[in-house]
Amino acid sequence: MKKITQFLLVCLLFSACDVTTPIGKKEDSLFKKWQLTESLADPGDGSGKWQKNENKGTNTITFESNGKLTQHNDDMKQSGTFEIVQEANGSFLKVKMDGNSNEFMWAIVELNENLLHLSYGCIEACGGKYKPL
Repeated sequence: MKKITQFLLVCLLFSACDVTTPIGKKEDSLFKKWQLTESLADPGDGSGKWQKNENKGTNTITFESNGKLTQHNDDMKQSGTFEIVQEANGSFLKVKMDGNSNEFMWAIVELNENLLHLSYGCIEACGGKYKPL
């Protein structure tokens, strides 16, 4: 009986360990250059709609596996760092841009080889959808 109890205890310990994260291996999909294809900015009344990005190639973000990021918006280039954070309600990017003391939490709504969908944590609905370059 003692051996059965020990065996069940070991099985319980191993089954309780979660070695994968919510985005799991998909995390590797993040480390590349992404181009903004659609953006959402709601004025606060629920009327916001996804809009196609008309500035092809000028709105990009690059995530490197060493935690560095580079963002190009039109003629402006910014660099910074990011960290992937796993919380009970999902996966987030904790972003800190160089020259800015604020940290931003961007929710990873969807991530796969062909799509990065971020919510930027605005009071109203806002976000961006990106395709890999």
